[in-house]
Amino acid sequence: MHGRVKPIGADVTIGQISLLHTLQEMGPLRATDLAHEIGLSASSMTGQIDRLESEGYVVRHRSSEDRREVVVSLTPLAARVLGESQERMAEELDELFSALSD
Repeated sequence: MHGRVKPIGADVTIGQISLLHTLQEMGPLRATDLAHEIGLSASSMTGQIDRLESEGYVVRHRSSEDRREVVVSLTPLAARVLGESQERMAEELDELFSALSD
């Protein structure tokens, strides 16, 4: 992929952004723990993870401790896109506050 990464938000819902930020802050989590952190049911979490996985933002793998458990983690793409989104938001807030102080 050349140039800038496509901005998050065009194809990701607010709930999914929350899920990605949770993974960014807490690191890889079991799908059940992630659902609990965000306040979703297990079935809703599965749908969210399915979509994010198909877009390349998360990966699922089986826990090495208990093969029945699914662990979800961010991909490098998600980490890069989240970082760019946070930088853009900070720049926009700086511009807004600068305009207010003028």
